[in-house]
Amino acid sequence: MERVTAFGQNYRSLKSLAIDPRCIVPYQTLRYRYKVQRWTAEDAAKTPKLLQLTVWGQIFSTLRGIANDIRCEVDYKTLLYRSSNNLPLHIAVQNHEVYLAWKNNGRNLA
Repeated sequence: MERVTAFGQNYRSLKSLAIDPRCIVPYQTLRYRYKVQRWTAEDAAKTPKLLQLTVWGQIFSTLRGIANDIRCEVDYKTLLYRSSNNLPLHIAVQNHEVYLAWKNNGRNLA
């Protein structure tokens, strides 16, 4: 077992760090950040998970990832603008005609 240090304390393993109440991420996230991404144990434990964006039944971690998906009908800048104005993602990714219909029809499109 590999010992790790975080919060000024030594832990027998990542699993023992994961049960510390100061660790705010699940063990799997902690392990991935520490082992694969080479974060410090403390940073891996105290950094919140990033926002997850769901559209088309798929989870994305960034708007750029959504914009690069073949199903996205708008470019990154348009998607960024629309999402920053609190437009629902399922509308933000669609073409201008769908966006206008949603905007003009009382926002009832699903």
